[in-house]
Amino acid sequence: MMNKKKILSCALSFALFASAGLNTYAAGFTDTENHWSASFVERACAENIVSGYPGGVFKPDAKVSHQEAMTMVCKTVESILPGKLNMNKADSYRSMLLGLDFDPSWALPFGAALFDAGAAYKEDFSGTAKDPAARQTIGAWMVRALDLPIAPLCETDCFTDMSSIASRYFGEAWALKHYGLMTGYVDGSLGPANQVTRAEFATVCVNTLDSMAKLSEKNGKHKLADCLFLKTGTIQSIDSKTNAISFSWGGSYCVPEDALIIVDGSYVDFASLASYSGQNLVVSFLYDQQSALVIQTKPLAESGKVKSVAKEGDFYNIGILTGSGHVVNYALSMDSGFKVPAEGAKVSFIAQGVEILEII
Repeated sequence: MMNKKKILSCALSFALFASAGLNTYAAGFTDTENHWSASFVERACAENIVSGYPGGVFKPDAKVSHQEAMTMVCKTVESILPGKLNMNKADSYRSMLLGLDFDPSWALPFGAALFDAGAAYKEDFSGTAKDPAARQTIGAWMVRALDLPIAPLCETDCFTDMSSIASRYFGEAWALKHYGLMTGYVDGSLGPANQVTRAEFATVCVNTLDSMAKLSEKNGKHKLADCLFLKTGTIQSIDSKTNAISFSWGGSYCVPEDALIIVDGSYVDFASLASYSGQNLVVSFLYDQQSALVIQTKPLAESGKVKSVAKEGDFYNIGILTGSGHVVNYALSMDSGFKVPAEGAKVSFIAQGVEILEII
């Protein structure tokens, strides 16, 4: 990972995985020639992620609006995963988007694509689509649109200002740093509410291209193999105001509001975790499309219907529909010796956290 330019005056530490040899493209913007972002803007232009204004200018220091950011997110995702987003949903979301003041002449397809993909929500807008967007918001859109795994437990020291990040963005904030999309400022903070300039977000988009390329090259570092977490210890404290939880092994984490919390096979709310303080627990979590924090006081026999089976790294990712109607993904090691259950099969098993120990 290259930490881009101290030329950024340390004001932008949006440094991500930078390309080993960043090419220079001739976009010809008159106002970026001596700007710190010149190579990023030119590359983003060449990748059809951004464009300039009449008169040959880019306006690198202008603030990015919500609708502009959504456009850039869509074009970045399309460059990485062609066809991933449905760009023909404008009519389905027209009324809502116009209510948010999206420009009907060009912005509706991009806004609709992100809403349709579940990457954007109305609560992401503190104002209108034409207002400047915040770092935590546009970062979340990029993470969600790329379907990057999101951790239901996020280290509270992920960024030094995690307490300032809206709790609904905790998981996305963790993914931003984990995958290198935003490493934060030099003091370790994300600056979640800070507005973003066109040059800054062009940099994010360009380096997202490079970081995703590097990620796809990693052998054996797929979702489940990379995401499975398993530790034994006790709960030291919980804070219901910030959804923070501390464990005896030294970890302090934030739990996003939408994460499933399962204790001994039953779904519980965050506040009820206080009743387990001091007990020896097996704690695991899986960040996937259905994020789950799983806590057990002992290995647990479980059962359900197999909804999906996929090879991921050194594990089989087995999605199981539980009696409560939720799909929880479990890990079965490829060298376990057990026959991998087929989709549609009913299965009973003993699990420790989200790792299957035995099929019965």
